[in-house]
Amino acid sequence: MLPCTDLPVPRLGLKDIKYIVSTLTEMDLTETRSLSDIVFAKTRGNAQFVKLFLESLFMEKLLNYSPEIQKWRWDVEKVQAETNDASNMLIAAKIDRLSVDVQEVLKLASCLGFVFEVEHLRLIVIAEYENLTGKRNLPGEGGPAVRSPSEKDDYWKKHLAEEAEPVYLKVLLKLLHKAKKSGILAVGRRTGTFSFSHDRVFEAVYASLPTGFERQQLHVRIGRLLLDSFPNRDLVTFLAADQLNQGAAGVISPVDRLNLVRLNLSTARLAISKSAFDRAQDFIAGGMQLFTDELW
Repeated sequence: MLPCTDLPVPRLGLKDIKYIVSTLTEMDLTETRSLSDIVFAKTRGNAQFVKLFLESLFMEKLLNYSPEIQKWRWDVEKVQAETNDASNMLIAAKIDRLSVDVQEVLKLASCLGFVFEVEHLRLIVIAEYENLTGKRNLPGEGGPAVRSPSEKDDYWKKHLAEEAEPVYLKVLLKLLHKAKKSGILAVGRRTGTFSFSHDRVFEAVYASLPTGFERQQLHVRIGRLLLDSFPNRDLVTFLAADQLNQGAAGVISPVDRLNLVRLNLSTARLAISKSAFDRAQDFIAGGMQLFTDELW
């Protein structure tokens, strides 16, 4: 694995943005002053949002190149009136430009967190895509059909997982790379992982999932699927316990709640054995919150 170095990008000042806009448009600072002022006001100097905002202006045809005068043109009043300074609006517009297939895969990826493994996502897309969208065919060109509700779990485990997963990996990777090309995802530090490009991007995608009991049940199913599929992987155990805890309010049966308490206890012990004391505290707290009068 190649060594990586974090390069923090501080907030940009008005002077920085003036230089960026002037350089991109190949126009004098005085000519681009009005646009630079708007960009700074709308983005508050966040480098990622500066990029998104300028892309948005171009896509919405608020920033146009005029071949006649060979310069970029914009209408200050239109830019002010037709754009929003909320960064989430810029991100939402960028996400909306992606195909529906890519957006739906991103929703399931967001369940796994800011950073996720393709191996885990592939399993979850195959298992949960129909529940999330009602569609039988998996997302992406050439995506195989998923099981129908009438088909038994034994068939799913023995046949579909064996046949669909290896074939579907290439299809899924194509969808993820489309999201990367659009600036929504980035390749993770660890092999086989991706991350969302910004925490605001992650939050916007996760917010688009169903809410309430439906979201809780989704996390519970994902947690159980991960435990069943990767029973001897410590990192997956942490992830699965987190998933189940996120859906804990939807775990109704006293037996299931007690089993989740036991999972939190064993996962806390595992975390302690790895000197991950903060994580151990999280799992202990998660287990304690599950106790009701029936469990005492």
